Amino acid sequence: MRPLSCTIASLCLFASSLLIGCSGAFVPTDTSASDTPVGSMSGTLMGGRQPIVGAHLYLYAAGTSAYAGPGIAASTSNASTSLLKSFTSGAFPTTADSNGNYYVITDSAGFWGISGEYNACTPGTQIYIYTVGGNPGAGTNSAAALMAALGQCPASGSLASAFPSVYINEVSTVAAAFAMAGFASDATHVSSTNPIATASPLVLTLAGTGIANAFANAKQLFDITNGLNSGNPIARATTPNGNGTVPQSRIDALANTLATCINSVGVSVAQCYTLFGDATNDGVTCTTLPTTPCSDEPTDTASAAINIAHYPTKNVTAIFNQAPSTGAPYGNVLTAAPKDWGITISFTGGGLVAEGGGDPLSLAIDGSGNVWNASTTVISKFSPLGVPASSTGYTGGYAFKLAGSVAPDATSSNVWIADYTNAALVKLTESGATATSTATGSTGLQAAVLDGSGNVWTVASANKMFKYNSSGTLIASYTGNGMDFPDGIAIQPGATGTVWTPSASSSAITAFTNTGGTVTGSPFADGFSTVGGEGIAIDSSGNVWLPAFLTGQLTELTSAGAVVSGSPFTSGVPTGGTDADGSSSGIAIDGNNNIWIASSKGGAIFEASHAGAELTSTIGITPNITATPDGIAVDLSGDIWYNSDASATIFEIIGAGVPTTQPLSYAVANSKLGARP
Repeated sequence: MRPLSCTIASLCLFASSLLIGCSGAFVPTDTSASDTPVGSMSGTLMGGRQPIVGAHLYLYAAGTSAYAGPGIAASTSNASTSLLKSFTSGAFPTTADSNGNYYVITDSAGFWGISGEYNACTPGTQIYIYTVGGNPGAGTNSAAALMAALGQCPASGSLASAFPSVYINEVSTVAAAFAMAGFASDATHVSSTNPIATASPLVLTLAGTGIANAFANAKQLFDITNGLNSGNPIARATTPNGNGTVPQSRIDALANTLATCINSVGVSVAQCYTLFGDATNDGVTCTTLPTTPCSDEPTDTASAAINIAHYPTKNVTAIFNQAPSTGAPYGNVLTAAPKDWGITISFTGGGLVAEGGGDPLSLAIDGSGNVWNASTTVISKFSPLGVPASSTGYTGGYAFKLAGSVAPDATSSNVWIADYTNAALVKLTESGATATSTATGSTGLQAAVLDGSGNVWTVASANKMFKYNSSGTLIASYTGNGMDFPDGIAIQPGATGTVWTPSASSSAITAFTNTGGTVTGSPFADGFSTVGGEGIAIDSSGNVWLPAFLTGQLTELTSAGAVVSGSPFTSGVPTGGTDADGSSSGIAIDGNNNIWIASSKGGAIFEASHAGAELTSTIGITPNITATPDGIAVDLSGDIWYNSDASATIFEIIGAGVPTTQPLSYAVANSKLGARP
């Protein structure tokens, strides 16, 4: 099934990325059934601007048996796999640690080497380097841990051909930690499930595509092949393709904080134990250090970086203040603490247009991790790395007038667009070459979604709902049932899931059976005290979530339409701001059933738990530029994508969420809403 996988040809794009590396007791399985030589490679390990001498350097493959990631405890089932083997020749022989895992030791210049004679990897798995310990100048520091991503093990050749020299420092570690956060419980427990569908030709599953895309994202942030030659090994300012702006100063500022600990003598000094107390694995500060350690604190800098990626809005100022005020190794790049540590790349191009030429309204993810954006007069497609598929976007020869919604089908062979002004449902091929349309006979077509049987459903502001078959032929239209300017639409999982739509002009939500019948009790009260909302999403239990666009409140209904106790929730939702029109319209649910809200009122992205508790703080995660977030989606890697109704830009928050089954049509059909791929 091509759309729900990636061929090795399509994944050559991902040949340079990374994952995480260290922490805790770790007994991974040594690989003996590997297929492809890693090859000979070498590089330099630096702590700040000082070489780290005598560090242990490991080569790991991400696990393939079980998920690791936020909220998942490290275990033997989700441990990374050690690749180095016993080798006694040459300048860098291997040594076994107490767990039987082999490493090489960096020399007096921080230099290291690996010979291809004693390591190999399984095609399709993701490979990274992890270092621990060594002396960066002040003395031996067991808490110093750094990482660099290598990427996907190829089906032939060697991985080293793409990385003959690898530069590892705090910046490469931050890039790794955030890019792979969705798959990392700590630095030695990085894992997905069943990443390989077939070995020859190499085809990846949805899970494999997600972790491959995540590894590739590390290269978007830092160039591990040019750190030594650049003379200034800092984060990128723009992505390799040139159309993405990277928050360079934020990445380098966090690298400065890590360097403060790395260039000390370890956990016994404030430079390390203060960082570890603030960068815990649950976001709650450990207040008993240094006297009494907490069970949730990391023991090394690599795992601390992963924890910060999991909780980018927690203890931000405290973590920032641990970097030196002058003489920081990567420059004093920020004069004050950022609002959050979220690493948000902003992308332009691809035919995106700003308000006045067309508002970006809706975006969606397909089974390869591509991002589709409806931008009024054009449909834009971006790769998982934000590279536009077309510089001008797609129309397929169709004259869009107000394309406000886009939905890929379960095989990603087509995308469906609701055109508000033309009153038409449009089918666009994956290549963007051709489009066909079906007139609805009703103005104001608002949104499109697919059910588990491949039927396409839309709603219109004229209080109508339409159902089409997978060819785009109109099956039926429905009216009544309390619809009052319906806007969003969502379908419960299964082949015949219930269809839900909120009313933007009243505090009600309407539910239809899959054959258009009225669900008993519909329309249901949505629990809001004021006018309802536009966005809607359904979780793994079939419960329905709605953000109120006037107040920012978040309501949860059971699959039977009853308001869940404690709802509407007010914690963890946007506060402040002046934009009342559509202030909280975009909503998505990640692979851990957490709720993500795009809020133009708050000017940021907010996360709430499945219980409605705040996870990102009341200020949320803010973009690099002034924006009013609108549509939102979570991809296969756990990255949060959103657009803005005020700029020709889409945004990606790296590693902030939990990997999520995509496209939504596939998740509906296979009961994978709110679940990992």
